[in-house]
Formats: sequence, C-alpha cells, structure tokens
Amino acid sequence: MAQFTSEEPFDAIVGRLILQFVAEPIQVLNALASVLRPGGVMVFQESNWEALLSQVAHLPLRRSCCELIYESFKRSNANMEMGSIFLRGFQEIPLPEPQMRLDVPIGVDDEIRRWVYDLVSSLYPRFVQYGLSVNAAG
Repeated sequence: MAQFTSEEPFDAIVGRLILQFVAEPIQVLNALASVLRPGGVMVFQESNWEALLSQVAHLPLRRSCCELIYESFKRSNANMEMGSIFLRGFQEIPLPEPQMRLDVPIGVDDEIRRWVYDLVSSLYPRFVQYGLSVNAAG
C-alpha cells in the first residue's frame, strides 16, 4: 500500500504523467489526500490513449506515430486506462467529488505536429529497445 506522511499539510499537490507509472494510483492519491490541508487542491494530468488513437485513425503517419508512442508506454508498464481508473477510484478517496475532463489533441496544426514529433523523438530509444518497427507502414 502506498504510504506518504508529512508533519505539515500541503496546500496543493500537483503531478503530471506520474500516476500511470504507479502500481496502485488510487492508493497513492488516497495517501496524498491524507496530507492535503482542508480546502487544498490536488491536480493530476494523466494520459488517455484510447481517445487519442481514435482521433488519428484517418491520418496514417500520425496514427503510426501515436501507436508507437502508445506501445512504448504500454511496454514500460504504464497503465493505459487512467480515465476509467480515476472514474472508479475517486469514490475511494475522502475528498469532494473531483472535476475531471478529457482533453485530446486533434487537428493538423503545427503545435500538434510538434507535440507528436517531440514524443516520437524522445521515445525513439524505447522503440528500439522494445523492438518496435519504426517504419510508417508498421
């Protein structure tokens, strides 16, 4: 079970792309909630790959890139279903009902292209390590 203690409570707890790599993310959130000051804020941003993959199905090169990214995260033991884990798991945490939303980068603008390119570039060593085909045709 995840345990975290602090002598002083926190006003805010923030994490980005962390919980998907933790074996028991809801237990971690529960432990963190125990050191959050009443009225404090807890914010986490995690991935929801199924939604992204569905948005790029009609873009062959981007789909191939996103599938490589997805597969490398999956093979690194990242939890690929954080959205459903949060929906079910927040019922176990002694906090007010959370505000949750799903943002999916869509479109063909330069910012999204750069985001996909940056991820592919940074994960390329993992693609090689995991034996993933880096050919656009798969």
